[in-house]
Amino acid sequence: MPKRGTRESSVEKGSELRARGKLFRRQVVAALLANPPAVPSARPPMAQIGGKRGPLSDALAWVAKSGVALDPKVLAAFGGDRDSLLFDTLAGVVLRSMEQANDPSRWFERTEPLILPYRDGSVRFGIFDPTTDRDGFIEALLGRPVPARPRYDRNPPIVPARFASEFDDLRSYLGASIDDTIALFGMTSGEAVRETGPLDRVAAHMADGDPVLASVQQAAVRIDPDGFAASPLGRVELGIMRAAHRWRTPRADIQLASAWDLGFAGRIGMAFWSGAWGLRSYRAALAAHLRYLFDYAVAPQNRWRDARTRREAMTVWQVARYALIEPAPHITRPMIARVLRSENPTDYDSEDEAVTIRRLYRLSAALKASSPIASEM
Repeated sequence: MPKRGTRESSVEKGSELRARGKLFRRQVVAALLANPPAVPSARPPMAQIGGKRGPLSDALAWVAKSGVALDPKVLAAFGGDRDSLLFDTLAGVVLRSMEQANDPSRWFERTEPLILPYRDGSVRFGIFDPTTDRDGFIEALLGRPVPARPRYDRNPPIVPARFASEFDDLRSYLGASIDDTIALFGMTSGEAVRETGPLDRVAAHMADGDPVLASVQQAAVRIDPDGFAASPLGRVELGIMRAAHRWRTPRADIQLASAWDLGFAGRIGMAFWSGAWGLRSYRAALAAHLRYLFDYAVAPQNRWRDARTRREAMTVWQVARYALIEPAPHITRPMIARVLRSENPTDYDSEDEAVTIRRLYRLSAALKASSPIASEM
């Protein structure tokens, strides 16, 4: 763990995970290209990308639209042979989460935090899933000491994007030039978004050396330029590059943490942090929100202390995951109780089946709760 006031990077110790993630990423793309799914699907999408105010979340929400994500050009970019710090790590985390979900003996294993650098380490982003050690992740991201109060905060901390400088500074941050602004000045956003040269350069600059991330965004802009122009990320980029009058919007504010539902693969989360002095006042709020995301969105079974109740909660949670794959017969709580009691008889020697069933119903209700409950369980 990092010393007081310091933070760590997990680039080296995450190399094996990224190698597995890269292989998994390319295998998924190859399967999709060989057997393209029907678009649009009659079934609701399994993936729900949240975090509508974070720049990366906004970009993922736009790219995740089936008409964009499943386009062969985007798939080809996503399945490229080059390394991707972001996508290889994400794919590795998803693969690890799926493997653990399919192996009950590994349900309660804990993995080390994944904290990765962005912009030469001035910003870090962390990725977590149900296997991630919660307290270790928060400490590795924020450094010691970790604020303990408030314990939970359902609302994510939002950092206002206040731009008091000239457009020259903002263009420089995006990697655009004054010539780009001259070329786009006076255009509508719909016209400017089709000038792919400047946008390609911005995508490459903002990808911070991640060629796959840059290629995916460049391909997606060409496929759905109007969708990008309408997204919060697109409005900000195009507004800055065109030096557009009144381009500023509250939706440019930065959300520091989000969690996404990937269907059967479970939920994963991502958080951003920087050592900038202006963010110090957000440490307590971010720590509280990360605890909330871990305990109520990503790994809610870990709210319970004893192993038997955690196993029961995890089973109820996983049944909901399996139901997302294919329509299946309804699995009732009494059915779950009988399976658990038969597979773990020593845990239930002194307990009637009716007691187990009632507890499973209570666990089901608690897992559906949208806000932290007052008492510790």
